[in-house]
Amino acid sequence: MKKIRLGFVRLCDAAPLVVAQALGSYAREKVRVELVPLASWSEVRDRLIVDDVQAAHCLAGIPLAAQAGVFGPQARLATAFTLNHYGNAITLATSLAGILRSGKANFVDYVRNRRREGRPLALASVFPISKHEYELRHWVASLGLDPGTDMRLVVVPPPETARAMRNGRIDGYCVGEPWNTRAIREGWGEAVSTSAASALPGTEKVLAVREEFLDTAEHAAILRALASACEWLCDPSHVEPAIELLAPYVGRSLAELRPSFDASFRCDFVAPARVPFVRFDRAVHRPDLAHGGWYLEQMRAAGQIESDADVDGICARAFRADVHDRHLIDG
Repeated sequence: MKKIRLGFVRLCDAAPLVVAQALGSYAREKVRVELVPLASWSEVRDRLIVDDVQAAHCLAGIPLAAQAGVFGPQARLATAFTLNHYGNAITLATSLAGILRSGKANFVDYVRNRRREGRPLALASVFPISKHEYELRHWVASLGLDPGTDMRLVVVPPPETARAMRNGRIDGYCVGEPWNTRAIREGWGEAVSTSAASALPGTEKVLAVREEFLDTAEHAAILRALASACEWLCDPSHVEPAIELLAPYVGRSLAELRPSFDASFRCDFVAPARVPFVRFDRAVHRPDLAHGGWYLEQMRAAGQIESDADVDGICARAFRADVHDRHLIDG
């Protein structure tokens, strides 16, 4: 088999790709893999479209938007494997979190006063069609605020979010780990919500590929390797080995990576989670068309796809549960 380039962004939920490489899972499936670090979700999208990487750790919304034509007719991306559920948090600057702690009404008044003064809050997601964007909008609306008028919503690549808040360019963000824990540990951010607490569909990252790659032997081998890596990650005794393997790829300390894997991530603003902070277990791997439909409804509500878009057809082309079953169940 030829060498396959797998892209990833420096996040804890890239762990299955890293673990599969470190434990020899790809090699056992007789596929040669090169892990390629990418800086942003727009780079992930672009590298997939031009076939510079053949598969990638990817936002679930990207293959859906691609099949909806958002990125042009050449962008035919799909997924047959969900890497994880959950794993995001909303982190605000410490002073802003303190205002929220004093009461929702105080926070709403503060936000609206900032807007009237011509210096609205800037809250960041990581990509316009990301779960982070929709979680952020949902959380803002739950406070009685309008995310479209009461503040500015901006986009910052995941590894840049904590630095952007520390430097005062943004007031908060929704991102995956370890970029919430980085701000929390350094004292200039506090988590105020998590994806598991949001009651929204859990699908977060997927393995995205071009359509023509779906039924290749290399793709099937990679899916088997990732399924094996995810099973390994679900063993509590593998927390420390997992973060030790992941640290060089993410470029952060073991202490910053650990909360994603040992259930120690803390958010005082929500009830303790009844599920792990990030889920890699077998139950999440099959693409969930209902979750895909939810994503597309958020895109439609935000004006990101046409109002008359064929949601069912787009979802069926992007979330390939049939390919998952063919490679991982029937095969």
